[in-house]
Amino acid sequence: EWTTAIFGFVSATPSIKPSPWLMDYLESSTTLRSDECDDQDHAEGLDWKTIILPTLKYFLSIVAKDCSLDPDTCAISDAGEYRAQEDNATPGAVLQLYYFALESIIRSSSNTMLVTSDFTPPMLVHNVRFH
Repeated sequence: EWTTAIFGFVSATPSIKPSPWLMDYLESSTTLRSDECDDQDHAEGLDWKTIILPTLKYFLSIVAKDCSLDPDTCAISDAGEYRAQEDNATPGAVLQLYYFALESIIRSSSNTMLVTSDFTPPMLVHNVRFH
């Protein structure tokens, strides 16, 4: 049922992108430096430009190939925006699910549901393997 809802949402949306809240959070978040973290899998795990965006671009190219789509038509912009394909909603649905999940994880760990200066996101989102 939830897959039908996501595919329906993506089919009716011309582009998929992170919410303004999530994009602001990702762009303004400070990453953990290696000297602040004992576990190297967590160091710099939330960096949008060097970790998340390249991973999403690579992943979308794989999804495009699996869906017999031209990888160039499944490109994601530096702002995280993806132009939905009319003939195949799969890449957009997968990307939208990622954005929904990431924002839900970050927001759910804050008691006030607002990011404050002393807010620390769950370590899961700092793990490079998560992205």
